Amino acid sequence: MSNRFERTVYYATLGCPKNLVDTERMAAILQESGFRWVPSPEQAELILVNTCSFIEPAVRESAETILELAEYKKTGQCKALVVAGCLFSRFGGALKESLPEVDLFVGTDEFQTIGKKLLESGLAVMEREESAGVTTGRFRSTPPFTSYLKIAEGCDNACTFCLIPSLRGPYRSVLVEDLLREAGSLSAEGVVELNVVAQDTTRYGEDLESEVRLPGLMERLARVGDFRWIRALYLYPERVADELLDVVAANERLLPYFDLPLQHVSEPVLKRMGRWRPSWDPYRLIDRIRDRVPDAVIRLTVMVGFPGETTRDYDELVQFIDRVRPEHVGGFTFYPEEGVPAARLPDQVPRGERERRLEGLMQLQADISRAKNSARIGSDVTILVEGRSDEYPGLLEGRAWWHAPEIDGAVFFQGKAGPGEWVRVRITKASEHDLFGRMIDRL
Repeated sequence: MSNRFERTVYYATLGCPKNLVDTERMAAILQESGFRWVPSPEQAELILVNTCSFIEPAVRESAETILELAEYKKTGQCKALVVAGCLFSRFGGALKESLPEVDLFVGTDEFQTIGKKLLESGLAVMEREESAGVTTGRFRSTPPFTSYLKIAEGCDNACTFCLIPSLRGPYRSVLVEDLLREAGSLSAEGVVELNVVAQDTTRYGEDLESEVRLPGLMERLARVGDFRWIRALYLYPERVADELLDVVAANERLLPYFDLPLQHVSEPVLKRMGRWRPSWDPYRLIDRIRDRVPDAVIRLTVMVGFPGETTRDYDELVQFIDRVRPEHVGGFTFYPEEGVPAARLPDQVPRGERERRLEGLMQLQADISRAKNSARIGSDVTILVEGRSDEYPGLLEGRAWWHAPEIDGAVFFQGKAGPGEWVRVRITKASEHDLFGRMIDRL
């Protein structure tokens, strides 16, 4: 049997939405080159895995997924397995030795040339050879009504716990005109919810000759097409400017949803993390957001168990969460990843203690979220319908504006409506993550 193939491809994406956009760009290149997407790896001649290696669990998940999909070279139609993304950028040649099942590796800086690499490796026959190069298009894998807009690549922050700058390179903003063009195309395709992403969205434009920064970009995006919900994710707390808050407050399309990778509030911990700014106060930030933006929803990402984190440091973080009462918190423990400066710091916190601290903090947040959700009982809420619920058979599932895709909760309700429709739901019940109700109207 020849190693060459011409048509079917299956994609698996691990990690964050930024990775998903990269997969969609690679998929567009392959589609333009004559490949046809199939929904099952059993049917695919080419399987592409876009990996993540940010922390230990992500590395483990990537390796397990690769080995699982490699089995289709024996049991399915797969003739070539391609691995892209951070895993190869991090481990390089060692990965080739440990995963001989993989036929081609593609680094994070090589996505746009995947068609060319397949062609040069002899693994693929392209329908149109000239399409094996760069594309600005995307083969979207999200539901037709929602999408991500990636506004930059790389990162210039020097967090001592993070590998992203070494894996993704320096911060590179996408030109404003290119982003507006892409947003217009997404709107024309029926997207009504646009999620703006980058490693650090608040740094947007600092590397460009243009004077447009994130506030100006968001203002321009709000004038594009027929978007109804636009939210910016990954807002570094130290750079959330009043101008951004005022732009969000003034435009109904821009959601007052603030996703802040805070990490910690203790000065000693933040200094060791490389995140301390002398003039910055986390309490003042939350107050400033809530003062300037009515109905602001706060989502925080925090890390516990960082080297040298004392009980007092941890208690300071817990007290902060208890006082500011954010709507959402994503928490994780520090992982002493090889290659990050923090892995070499003294006073490493034992794994068991790290996990205990995380459990305690997330239990506090569960209580806060349950109380905030319970306060919505009896209210009527606008919902973007996603479809029938797998978790609760017989109910529909959707999201309110304060629910970002994948990472927040959902609304489960009785009624009849299709994916992408807007409905009004009366909330009758609440849990720590989700809301429940009945549909009262189509919008």
